[in-house]
Amino acid sequence: MDGSHMFHKQVTDINWPDLAGLLASGASESIGLEFKSEMPNKEEYLKKVSSLANTYGGHVIIGALGRADGQLLGIPGIPPVQGCRQKLVQWAYEGCVPPVEVFVSDKIMVQSSASQACYVVFVPMSGATPHFLTARRGCYIRTDEYSQRFEPGLATYEEMEHLQHRRGLASSRREDLRGRAVARFVSFIESQRRSLSPIGATMRLSVAPQFPVHQLIEPEPLRALVRNQRIAWRWDGFPLTNDPAHVQTQLDSALTTNTGEHPTLLEVSTWGQQFYGTLIERLHGEQTGDQPVQGIHLWETVGHILAFLEYAKQMCGKLGYDGPFVATVELVGVRGKPFVHFPYNVPTPGPASPFDDDVKMEHFISSSDLSQRRDGVAKELLRGLFFALNWPEQAASDAQLEVQLSRGYSFNQWPGRAEVE
Repeated sequence: MDGSHMFHKQVTDINWPDLAGLLASGASESIGLEFKSEMPNKEEYLKKVSSLANTYGGHVIIGALGRADGQLLGIPGIPPVQGCRQKLVQWAYEGCVPPVEVFVSDKIMVQSSASQACYVVFVPMSGATPHFLTARRGCYIRTDEYSQRFEPGLATYEEMEHLQHRRGLASSRREDLRGRAVARFVSFIESQRRSLSPIGATMRLSVAPQFPVHQLIEPEPLRALVRNQRIAWRWDGFPLTNDPAHVQTQLDSALTTNTGEHPTLLEVSTWGQQFYGTLIERLHGEQTGDQPVQGIHLWETVGHILAFLEYAKQMCGKLGYDGPFVATVELVGVRGKPFVHFPYNVPTPGPASPFDDDVKMEHFISSSDLSQRRDGVAKELLRGLFFALNWPEQAASDAQLEVQLSRGYSFNQWPGRAEVE
């Protein structure tokens, strides 16, 4: 079995058959792959991971033995190291400026030995370049200028300038991708307006690689992925439709739309950005005989945030992206539009934004945050929203936020979190 497919997996999913496949296929070291037969010391490790981050990213396999020409000779492993993952992550974070984010596998036991293990370190190509070693020990890139094997080498001034330029381009691309998705959503909402009345408040959510430096997937596989990817959500699933007729392509993105009572647009780009926009303002209580209240359904809003984060979590796993993210939440057209909550099942208006009509917040998270603490990310977003929209009491404590999450779970009809009063 060819082990090259492991490079498209999250590092925590790599297993022994993946490593055995590399050996069987005669893999060799390259600009993005290195073998280490022993645990590297701190300075050697920092040179390796910073040079990978500064160049094109890549993997270091600890416990793999390479020949002089770089070809993989064997995978004998090393004795398991207590706390290895935490140590390697912390070294990269504390030993480089800006910090280098790395992802480290659990120990992968060598099949032929019960006492030997391997570790795989994945270093994403960084848009935060150039990364320097602390204590003024220079900036390294991957180079084979002096040998047939790729090694960390000190970057020249011109190369450092190039790295700085790359960081700026990646940041601009992320903003451009989000701006384009917002423009598409606004155009779509306008096309669905059935009267001359204002559209009302909308919510836009996005999760995107902080530095989108390369495309993660080709357009056609992306379209198929968006057509097939849904999560359990209320009666209908999320997104509300994946009917092929509603999955469209536009440049490097696949989009799915819903044209029901609350029009929505979901977009995923080949760069890994995911965007979701929906109308969130409506009249509540008109069908129950209660006094109708116009506003933003509090628990529906929480439910939408949770559903989008779960969808983004699963989609990022399928795209195989490990790295830093920017999670953005934006509410537009909210001035004077109260949150509506339902004590005793009666629609009741809460506070509203008194001055700002648009509210936008960014949160910097990692792929492990998204995959392992989705609800924690949701609470961070909600904490900012409640403060921004003049209802800080709802974010006064973690217990208060837990109440809102439990209500969001109930709205989504998700099991696993009992409602908190």
